[in-house]
Amino acid sequence: MLPTISGILGNDSNDSSRITNGLLVSGTALGEAVFDLNSDGGSVRLVVVDQTDTQAEVYLPSDVRSGEHTLTATNGSGSVDQAV
Repeated sequence: MLPTISGILGNDSNDSSRITNGLLVSGTALGEAVFDLNSDGGSVRLVVVDQTDTQAEVYLPSDVRSGEHTLTATNGSGSVDQAV
């Protein structure tokens, strides 16, 4: 099944609109997915901290800067992109 992304939140335990060091991704078919953060500067594979079929927590690299990024979730069936 193709992955879907239905939401992306920050991983701050007190305020999900803030990012401590990563993102909480919700959707479907995420259990076997890998995640890439894409920008004009290139693409980086994100470290997955915790993962189920409907949610994944991924760490962001320490050198990520604000700007326009796309999160790509890829599994054996294909990939989906979501603006971050």
